[in-house]
Amino acid sequence: ASSFIGPLCSFVPLLLQTYLNKEQGDLKQEDIWKQGDEGDISMTGEQEEEGDENVEQEGVNLEDILEQDEEEDETLQGISMTCLGLAARIMKGGVVPLVMHFVKENLNGPHKIAALSPLGFILEGPSVKQLAPLVHLLLVLMDHPEEGVRGRAAWTLGRLFKLVGAHRIVRNEVVVLDRIMKLLIERSKDVPEVSVEVHGALYFLARGYAEDAKSRSKSNSCELSPSVKPLIDALLCASDLARETPFCLLPSPYKALSEIVRVSDTGDLQVRQAVIGLMSHIMRRFNIVLNGHGAVSSVQRKNQLEVLLCGLVEVLIHKLGSTLKGSAKCVLMLLCPLLTRESTSARNGAALAIGALAHAIGADFGQHMPTVLQYFSVKRLSPLYLEVICDICHVLGKEGKEEEVVPCFDHIMEVLYQGMGESTLQPPILSSIGQIALAIGEKFEKYLPPVMEKLIVMEKVAQLDQDPLGDHSNKVREAISKAYHGILGGITDPKSGFKVGMALLDFTEKERKRR
Repeated sequence: ASSFIGPLCSFVPLLLQTYLNKEQGDLKQEDIWKQGDEGDISMTGEQEEEGDENVEQEGVNLEDILEQDEEEDETLQGISMTCLGLAARIMKGGVVPLVMHFVKENLNGPHKIAALSPLGFILEGPSVKQLAPLVHLLLVLMDHPEEGVRGRAAWTLGRLFKLVGAHRIVRNEVVVLDRIMKLLIERSKDVPEVSVEVHGALYFLARGYAEDAKSRSKSNSCELSPSVKPLIDALLCASDLARETPFCLLPSPYKALSEIVRVSDTGDLQVRQAVIGLMSHIMRRFNIVLNGHGAVSSVQRKNQLEVLLCGLVEVLIHKLGSTLKGSAKCVLMLLCPLLTRESTSARNGAALAIGALAHAIGADFGQHMPTVLQYFSVKRLSPLYLEVICDICHVLGKEGKEEEVVPCFDHIMEVLYQGMGESTLQPPILSSIGQIALAIGEKFEKYLPPVMEKLIVMEKVAQLDQDPLGDHSNKVREAISKAYHGILGGITDPKSGFKVGMALLDFTEKERKRR
């Protein structure tokens, strides 16, 4: 690829100027191809290795890439940035000074915000250390007096953290983490158009640290520990209910908070206290959203906040684990009413958080099941809700107190029997019966006679299905098979096992003949 660096050096300024000339329209696409032909630019040369942490490159075909991108962005500006990204992969560090010169030259002009955009397209190719000038410029621009510049700089930082990783930037001593965090914390409370980009940058920063820890099988959360408390405070402030944040920007601080909680090291006492404090704050906010009349300006806003809060609560439950035993009742009082919402997203979010709580506190969750089952009815059943109920049965099945869990299992099975009358629920309910049998083991024996009757009825339903494609009947048959196998794996009585085995054999033989 080194033989193409010379032509590319003259090609890059043309791309940059083309991008900036949106209003003037003084260049056509053909001009780019003409320049490319004159320089005999090809993108399939041998790879060039240089720098400390380069992105590995394969041969690429410019025309193929542009064909893919045409549907997404047919503008000349979009194409020029695609070409710039490809050039960066070939030129590596050589592209950085060219783009930096272009940015600084236009930073005081009328198109300063647009001039910053190319920085986000040259991140794949140069090594981390070769990107150092770009990183320092972005951090400086985070304090620019114009909010559009701050917003574009924050967006580029987020893209940098996503593609390169903040942990790699810090470890290569390009910039200290403390400087990054102080800037992001400060700007997370900026005007919404800036803060939403900062929240995205924080999200990718935290996710990068988490993925790095997973790949190295070693926690690096301690690097972020000093910043966890101020980050939580800043994001709580940014997401305060009193702030009239534009509806489309509501999710950003909650997503950043969730990722920060996931990566945080609760072995550190101060971090643990910060996360526990966040849980308390979010529970109070949840209560205001659910019960505070007039606290939230619209139904649509309230619905979205319920979903966002459920997601964050689920992450917090996973992180805090068994320490939530004492507050489980309060958490359920907030989550369970959401199981009756019209919104599927709210119901699913609440169900997942409840399932996480069951796993967190273990067999002791049995004492809270009556509260959960008040909201467990056919009307609100969904495949995901059924999965959560099965998970809870796995938690309680082997270790739960007999007097607590048996009435709960009775209630669950009764609702499942009723739900079989709904054709859309038949496959997930049948599969769930097999999972519950596996979960509760010998306790499932008492349900065997009615369950076997239901399975025979469902076989007939599948045979009578009038769907020309047979999609529903196939799903029912597959679910019946799963139910039989689950029951066989769960029950321990040999006689019962023989009966179920014979029924499964009969079902399998019928299926063989049918096919």
